[in-house]
Amino acid sequence: MSMKLFEEQYTAWIDGRLTGEELAAFEAQLERGLPNGVTKAQAEADRAAVRQLGVLLRGHYAEVPAPVLKNADFFNQQVLRQIEAETPPTAPPAATVIPWPFRRLVWGGLGSLGMAALLFVTLVLPQLHPGQYYAQILQTQTGDPSISAVAVHSEKENVTVLWIDGLDYVPAKKAKN
Repeated sequence: MSMKLFEEQYTAWIDGRLTGEELAAFEAQLERGLPNGVTKAQAEADRAAVRQLGVLLRGHYAEVPAPVLKNADFFNQQVLRQIEAETPPTAPPAATVIPWPFRRLVWGGLGSLGMAALLFVTLVLPQLHPGQYYAQILQTQTGDPSISAVAVHSEKENVTVLWIDGLDYVPAKKAKN
């Protein structure tokens, strides 16, 4: 029998709540001796004392009616004030700290938003205006020294033209073929 189980059974036996097999098993244990060294005579004495106390309490309280409070709310307020006065003050709540995983989430979201904006400006925005092309001329050197190439830019018309000099003239009729 475990200690808790013994205490529960001992209390139930004193109160007269054990019946059937539980009562027979506990009384057999009582004959052999209880685990905490209590003898059968001590257990019987405890049982008799508890029963006598119950009779006294039931008899006393049966004759004396419970007092009725005239102002129960006032009494409750007084009790609550006393409890508040006896309770030690609690520390003020600490400053709200944003947990580290939430900060990482915010910074990750801002970084992702920045990357999305950069990709939009470099890849999507130029395609929204298909008549405008963005190009950069890196080199105007040709393989033939008799041919020269020069980039000419006009700020007024916002255009850059690559002027190639030294090529043979190609008539328009032949250029289409």
